[in-house]
This record gives sequence, C-alpha cells and structure tokens, in this order.
Amino acid sequence: MSDPEYIGRIARSIAPCGLVCALCGKPSCKGCRESTDAELSCLCRQRTCCREKGFSGCWECPLFPCGEGMFSSARSSRRLTAFVRCMREDGADALASYLAANEAQGLLYHRDIVHFTGDYERQPPCEGLYLHCAG
Repeated sequence: MSDPEYIGRIARSIAPCGLVCALCGKPSCKGCRESTDAELSCLCRQRTCCREKGFSGCWECPLFPCGEGMFSSARSSRRLTAFVRCMREDGADALASYLAANEAQGLLYHRDIVHFTGDYERQPPCEGLYLHCAG
C-alpha cells in the first residue's frame, strides 16, 4: 500500500517506545502522542523518559536499548527494538511505508486485539518481516 495519507497517519502515530498506535485497533485509545496523561490507562517508562530527556522517541537516545519498561519484556521487546532501530536508521516515514507494504502482503500488526499480538511477535526480528528495514 502506498497511500501517502495512510502512511502519514501511521508515521505520526509512532509512540516513543516504537508502538504504532494507528495500527493498534483499540478503539477507545487515541494513542500515546495524542492522549493526555489523564486519558492513558498507563504511563509507560519510555514516554516519561523521552519527555524528561526532550526526545521524540527512544530512537534518539544513546542508551537505547535500555532494558527498562517496554524493553524489559521479551515478547514486546523484539518487535519494539526492531521498530526503534528502523526509526533510528530510516525514519518514521520509511517505517510507516514498510509496515503498510507488509500489511498489503498480509502481515498484520495485530491479529488478536485482546492480547495485542500479531505477526510481528511470531517472526524472528528483521528476518523476512520488515521487508525493507535495515536492522
């Protein structure tokens, strides 16, 4: 999929930790970047840390990957680490493009909106998964 509007929406929704809020599928959530602290059900370590350091996301931090918060869980860490590395190397628009292209090929960000798991948790990181992403 190469719809610039869709790719832009994905790029603007990338949270400081690397989650892609536009692809989440949780209808009650506006996403980390669009929500106030009061609107979020949790305040993740990465959002707080990036704010404190003046970073847009973990991709700007020299201490990445820190192993804290979202990066302490093996399940989410693999996907998020790959996404953040891709952001660092290629930028938000490129990551959004890769995700849209993967989606067009049937690779879904979330298949299970109860547990928030999808194809990115089922694959080895960056192995046939992030079609164009260096990493």
